[in-house]
Amino acid sequence: MNLNLLDAEEVLMEDYILEYKKGMDFFSNELIWLNVNMYIINQIRNFPLGLFCHQYDMIFFSMVLSNFFDTSILIITRLVKDTGEDLYTLLRFKNNLIQHIKPDYKSYFAKRLKEVKFDAKIDNMLKKAKKLRDVRIAHLIKDSIFNVEKVVSFDFDELENLCNALNSLFNVLAFNVEYDMLPIPYSNKFKQNLGTDYKTDLEKILDSIVENSNLINLPENQPELWERRKARMPDDQIKLFNSYRKNFDLPEV
Repeated sequence: MNLNLLDAEEVLMEDYILEYKKGMDFFSNELIWLNVNMYIINQIRNFPLGLFCHQYDMIFFSMVLSNFFDTSILIITRLVKDTGEDLYTLLRFKNNLIQHIKPDYKSYFAKRLKEVKFDAKIDNMLKKAKKLRDVRIAHLIKDSIFNVEKVVSFDFDELENLCNALNSLFNVLAFNVEYDMLPIPYSNKFKQNLGTDYKTDLEKILDSIVENSNLINLPENQPELWERRKARMPDDQIKLFNSYRKNFDLPEV
């Protein structure tokens, strides 16, 4: 049986529907916040700041990455690692939902949950995220603050893996409702409908950095200096540079 084709009203006990809908709205908002953080982090990480910016012009983006990283750790850990009777977590919501599945659907739902169960790798990442939160982000543990990397090592790829794991668990709880984990302007569906010329606010900001950089028009403005600069650039960087020139209707160099 495919529970994706059934409404929550068909699968859940009637007296739980209102609580379920409130919970789904709450956790979808939490995950949208997390996914927006990840979207912005990935956009900045994939942008060649070192190519188009002087090192003194990268402080802002470094702070954005650092703060969004920390905020994402806080969101993830409070959603799945916090404990306490009065704490509202995604795992506690999931466990409560299981208790309100109609008997005819319990085995099918258990099978769906098994498909998205956190494996040992995800569990280990969650433990590391919680430790990082406890010793550096939420608290300053004296014995750890000068050796955080030795205490726990955690990177952006692991953060994205945890985000994807939470998205998958949430989607199983959604039955036949499709939740978009990004606000409309960042949604791929929205962008596809508007065509290739549509730019998000962040894409406009990054484009403006390229447009106002000295490098993008260097081949036309100072051809001799460009040739010396080009001689020091690896082929993949030249290819990337030309892809940005193409965005501004400039010829390859």
